[in-house]
Amino acid sequence: MKKPFQFIFSLLILSTLFFSSLPNVNACGPEYVEPVFEYKHAPENPYKNYANGKLGIVKPTYPRVVLFAAYRYLNGGAFSDTEQKALVEVWEAYFNKKEYENNDISETVKAWVEKRKKVFAKEEKTPEIYVERSYGGYDFFPNCTKNAFEVATQTLEKRIGSYGSDNKDVKRWVSAQDKVFQNCASGKRIPAGADASMPEWLQKDRKYQIAAAEFYSLNFDKAKQLFAEIAADSDSIWQDVAAYLVGRTLIRKASLSKNKAQIETIYMEAEQELQTVAASGGKYADAAEDLIGLIKYRIRPEERTRELAASLSFFGGEDFRQ
Repeated sequence: MKKPFQFIFSLLILSTLFFSSLPNVNACGPEYVEPVFEYKHAPENPYKNYANGKLGIVKPTYPRVVLFAAYRYLNGGAFSDTEQKALVEVWEAYFNKKEYENNDISETVKAWVEKRKKVFAKEEKTPEIYVERSYGGYDFFPNCTKNAFEVATQTLEKRIGSYGSDNKDVKRWVSAQDKVFQNCASGKRIPAGADASMPEWLQKDRKYQIAAAEFYSLNFDKAKQLFAEIAADSDSIWQDVAAYLVGRTLIRKASLSKNKAQIETIYMEAEQELQTVAASGGKYADAAEDLIGLIKYRIRPEERTRELAASLSFFGGEDFRQ
């Protein structure tokens, strides 16, 4: 009975000695656990890699704004550096639920206020400017845009350069422009009409200021009439922009109209006006084309969607981000 027991005991000892003499060996896998994230709705950050064509595995769960980029690459196309930057900016806004465009115009308004101080330096208090206007209850829309203040600032700079900041007519110009911008938020404040005592440049400017004031006070029919008259005046420096603004006035009228039966008719009239501006090849031709695209999207959305799809599949253009 002792021999079997001694044999087993000896075998256990030999086994222990054998295995203890073997070197330590690590497993084939890593010594730590690293989380791996699966992206179902967005490409992996940084987005610039995806925008540059490093697509990885393209998933059908990505939103169209992302799949679009893959579509162009897989069809042999590419994106310029500017377009890639635009793609990343749009994706970051999309996935972070932010606005695509920076609509803050506070710096532009501030620049205008600072420029007008050169004319009214001793003024105790500068006018307060609000750019959004109420339209029916609690509905607001951006009435005065960034470009309006840019144009006003540039024009005032030219007038000061030509006539000086203390010139009485320059002061009259600024006072009228203050009235124009008062209409951004509410009311109807129209500058006084030009008279024979004014120099010609101020008479031309004043008519444009009055047309703008009518536009911002939502009197679109009067604004359209005045812009059309300015567009017919070959001696006015505002001729080209006024022709463009005829179409823009009609678009604003249609977008705020509550008469659904007339909206399409107004848009079609605006389209005709803007097609003339676009065909002229002038300074505002591209801007007119952009507004024509907007009109198409509002009254012929399927047609416009097909145009955009065909266009964006192969090239972008200056308004690619938009």
